[in-house]
Amino acid sequence: MSHFFVSVNEGQKNIIEQKIVKTDPDITTFNEIYEAITRDMFYGRNVQVYVGKIDNKWVRVEEGLRDELSLMSELELKHIKFIVQPEEHTGFTDQSIQQNEPNTFNRMMERARQPYFPMLKRVDTRYDLLYNDVIALLKKEQRNSWRGTESESFAKKFVERLVAILWYIDSHRENFISRSLKLPDIFDELEQYQCNGCYNNFYHTGHHKKEQLSHDKLEQLIKSLELSIEQPWASEDKWMDFINQVILLIENVKKYVNYLREANKNMNVLHNSEFPARNPDCDLKVYTVEASYDIHSKYQELSDFLLEKDNYKFFDLEEYTPHDTIQKYNYIKNLQLGVPVTIYRYYQETENARVIAKINEELPKYYTRQMRKNALKKVTPVVLQTLYFDLTGNASTTNTISKEIEERLRIMMQLEALVEIRQIGSKANRPNFGQISDKFRI
Repeated sequence: MSHFFVSVNEGQKNIIEQKIVKTDPDITTFNEIYEAITRDMFYGRNVQVYVGKIDNKWVRVEEGLRDELSLMSELELKHIKFIVQPEEHTGFTDQSIQQNEPNTFNRMMERARQPYFPMLKRVDTRYDLLYNDVIALLKKEQRNSWRGTESESFAKKFVERLVAILWYIDSHRENFISRSLKLPDIFDELEQYQCNGCYNNFYHTGHHKKEQLSHDKLEQLIKSLELSIEQPWASEDKWMDFINQVILLIENVKKYVNYLREANKNMNVLHNSEFPARNPDCDLKVYTVEASYDIHSKYQELSDFLLEKDNYKFFDLEEYTPHDTIQKYNYIKNLQLGVPVTIYRYYQETENARVIAKINEELPKYYTRQMRKNALKKVTPVVLQTLYFDLTGNASTTNTISKEIEERLRIMMQLEALVEIRQIGSKANRPNFGQISDKFRI
């Protein structure tokens, strides 16, 4: 893949200013570069090709557009200039031009047979680099791609939508792999992924808030990409292999969307729960560490000790772990031993945390006054009658409850009686204790 400085003149007039053009290995002649830049702007005109190391010293290419592009690398040249001869100096009469120029129908048929790919972008950002690499991947996997310039609109739209979803998940590929949702193999052939890199370097190196994947955004990108693969061109046999890889990509992203939704749902339940996510009083973890053939030197002493112990014997790992909290965590996390072991790990936290967690379930629960009122409205006269029978010890069926007693029982359940009793217990109310207490008499 090479880069050249390319410009186009019509006679002495500059038509297309000098620009940097990136060429793929598939481009072998000057004519391919010329057609990609001019897009039939000067169809049927004589064109001369000049090359040079700098843009003020030019050498004419004898074979013109038909010559091989490889001479640029052989001669270490970087500048290309196409000079289109003006119409009055082409050396042909109008009649000869009409005789030699193909008719419009033949030109349309010829262009319809030519493969079409979207134009490469000037690489100003890493996003543009991904865009160009996706087009290079298409050229490699789909040599018979789209046909004719009428494919330009939906071909470009498909590439843009595919690049958008690849860019969005680029910085989170490890998250997909951890959920066994690896990207399809064909996308591992992208240039940056071949060298174990990524496209969105700013996400990892920039000092900014790291945006997490959103299931709403992923669903939006999926629906957009599905619009492209539902078009008629995607059902052609030549596209079957590539479209199947795109469908596999969509399915994996959908699975990750479901995972995000479930995780979000569980997190909301946790946030609204009265109980902590982890109880220090009884929280523990049990897992097995398989035997390892490659043992780091810092684990060798512990490994030799365990080799001499009997099977299924308890052993406290504390004396072999570092005192520093972080070092201890890493020591246990990366444990390498010559024998398989089962780790029983519990989080004891501080004494206060364990006591608070232990008594949490025994603490009384308080409710608002409105909640209490709503509950009291549900108390039926039957319940009040049963309560009256329990208090009086008279459960005869003939003993009916009066409206006055029903109201007093309801007041008693609202705890207002307890408040009044506390008030009449004061010194000021002691002389009138009998009168005040009469109103609570059943």
